[in-house]
Amino acid sequence: GNAPISVQTMTNTLTSDAAATIAQIRRCEDAGVDIIRVSCPDVESTAALKQIVRAANVPIVADIHFHYKRALEAADAGAACLRINPGNIGSSERVKEVVNAAKAEVKGLEFEITAAPTDNLSLTASYTYNDATYGKFTDISNSVISISRAALVRPDACKVVQVMVGTTMQNRCEISYSGNRLEGAPKHSLVLGGELRGGFANGMDWFVDADLRYQSSRFTSFENTLEMDAYTLADLRLGVRRDKWSVTAFVNNVFDDDTMKASAVFIQNWSLAYLRDTGRTPIASQAPSGARALLPDKRSFGIRASIDF
Repeated sequence: GNAPISVQTMTNTLTSDAAATIAQIRRCEDAGVDIIRVSCPDVESTAALKQIVRAANVPIVADIHFHYKRALEAADAGAACLRINPGNIGSSERVKEVVNAAKAEVKGLEFEITAAPTDNLSLTASYTYNDATYGKFTDISNSVISISRAALVRPDACKVVQVMVGTTMQNRCEISYSGNRLEGAPKHSLVLGGELRGGFANGMDWFVDADLRYQSSRFTSFENTLEMDAYTLADLRLGVRRDKWSVTAFVNNVFDDDTMKASAVFIQNWSLAYLRDTGRTPIASQAPSGARALLPDKRSFGIRASIDF
């Protein structure tokens, strides 16, 4: 027809580098691009996506690689569109979860404060309240695993319905996940930071700075059966600097918090069969075949030195 052609391009920066990605998006916008796609292969990329989406003046499409959780995180960050390869994302359940994430209801607020009470002290604080729940999310299933997971949260989650299978009507469970919280989405996130600085008589400066990051509990899956505890990470640095050099002593993860930050359980389909006189009867089942947890780095100490040439 006569509809205008939309020009789309893709950034080639590391999406985790929000500043570089935003700068490239600006150049694309100036050139007249209508839609921009960014790659989201890891959690660092989706963490930066919210800042990128806010800064962009055109729709941002998240290009998802390998793991369905990146799609959920990108949707939560405000991506205008998700580009996924179902073959890489995993099972049909994972694809279904991504599709329903687009129907989620997200309510919240976000604020950031920067203050400089004196010339030697600067403070920053940001807080996000994120009430993200699935809107209408139902599934028709006869999977014992799916039904039992749903019943752990809601004993009445299964509504028996009849569906046509082949040429016969069969009973199935209509499972409702409506109202469940989005997985991996904390209700409360807080970031605090500050720097105190001063000078010596010989022209050398000293500084002490710290930052603290807090996230409240998060669910690991859309069934809301498992919940990860809240965690708090704090880092501390102090040092001295002059015109072209600096020496910094640091302590990372001051409180040695070892709370799990993220997790994933991998489900494997198993096919078995037993033989009878009249023939072979197949049995299909699913079972957890592995799990992965992302833990913060242990508390560490060190000294860094740098010099400019």
